[in-house]
Amino acid sequence: MSNVTETPTSHEVAASEMLVQLRALAQSVGDYGFITKGQRRRLNTVSTLPIPFLLSVAVALDASEALTRAAGITGAQIRDVVALANAYVPVADEMALVAGGMRDTVQAKRADTGQRALRAYRLAKSFNSPSDRELLIPHIEDMKRTLGRGRRKVVKPVAEPKPPATVPPAPAKS
Repeated sequence: MSNVTETPTSHEVAASEMLVQLRALAQSVGDYGFITKGQRRRLNTVSTLPIPFLLSVAVALDASEALTRAAGITGAQIRDVVALANAYVPVADEMALVAGGMRDTVQAKRADTGQRALRAYRLAKSFNSPSDRELLIPHIEDMKRTLGRGRRKVVKPVAEPKPPATVPPAPAKS
């Protein structure tokens, strides 16, 4: 009896379904999209205006219809964007945390599997039985080749000969 468990083949299916759900969630946010690096630089100063400032502008817009017409925005529209930011910035922060956790999970699983694979490789190289050794020789060679470790031949660069040092002529004695 072996304690080796088989890896389910549905990882790709589960990950694909998760990606579809994540994309659908993101698309549910109105005007979801990306901006270029240049746009980000250009928008950064106005996108980080303090919320109290935005709300005070909204109050002024509510008080003056002429200001609303001239500005091309209403107090309600400003409050809606403030509400959107307050609601979705924590979602973006949480998604970033989840992404980090997903990367950590994958790295930990790969590390555990890598340690076990290296142990199996070391064990395969140390088998003493001639029949086992014959059976494993091509596999050991393949593992060694794909692992890519070991000493590589170092090609020493050919040193160019140094030009002879020139000695300045001695000053003439008079």
